[in-house]
Amino acid sequence: MKIGEISLDSSISISVRRGAGSVNLKAVPLGVWGDALYVQPIMFKKSMLSFDAKDLIIRMLAIRENMVPYYWRSVIITKERFEGKVCHCIRSKSPGVKLNRRSSSRVNLGVFGEVDYMNLSRVRVTIKDISATGISFQIPSSSGQMKFRVGDQARVYFVDNEYHFNVDADIRIVRRLEQNYSTVYGCKYMKVYPNIDSYVEAKQSNNHSREILIKMHGR
Repeated sequence: MKIGEISLDSSISISVRRGAGSVNLKAVPLGVWGDALYVQPIMFKKSMLSFDAKDLIIRMLAIRENMVPYYWRSVIITKERFEGKVCHCIRSKSPGVKLNRRSSSRVNLGVFGEVDYMNLSRVRVTIKDISATGISFQIPSSSGQMKFRVGDQARVYFVDNEYHFNVDADIRIVRRLEQNYSTVYGCKYMKVYPNIDSYVEAKQSNNHSREILIKMHGR
C-alpha cells in the first residue's frame, strides 16, 4: 500500500528511534495528496515536534478496524501546510506491507517472564519466542499453576537485559498445546507494538551475525 492510499479513518502509530531511545506517537489524518499523508500536528508538551534530525529512525503503522495493519519500516515526516493550516506530512520511498502472522518472523528466546491474568495473579513462565504480532510462553505441568484457556486475555512481561528492552504487552491466548511435561500457549497482541518489531528485527540481525561468525570460526 502507498501512503497516499491510506484511509482517513485509520489509526496512525509512529515509532521514533534515536540510538537506544525510542518513543511511540499517535497521528490523526487530515487528508492525502499524491503519495503523502497529512496529519494534525504531532505535539509534545504543547510544542509541535520536529523530525529533522538525520539519525532518526521513523516507522509507521496504519490500522483500520477489522482490517490487517500496514507497516512502513521507514518514513519521513516534515512540517508543511494542508488547506492553509500548519501540519505534519508523512512520506515514504517504499510501500507499506501487510503486518500479519505469516509474514512475521519469530525469534527464539527461552527467557523467564510473567503473565498477569486479570490483575488477579502473576504466573511465572518461560517465553519461548516472539514476533511483531505475537508471543508464545510455556508453563511446566508440574508447577501446579493455573492453566489458561483459548480466548483468555492477559498481560505478559519480560526483560531482555542484553538489549535493555522491556516487553509489557496485552495478549489474547489463541492456541494451547499440551506436551508431556509442559503446556505451550500461543498468543496474539491485543494492539500493535511498533517497538517490539524493532526489537525482533535487532535480534534477528544479531543472530544472523553470530551464525556467520560461527561458520567463519569453524573454517
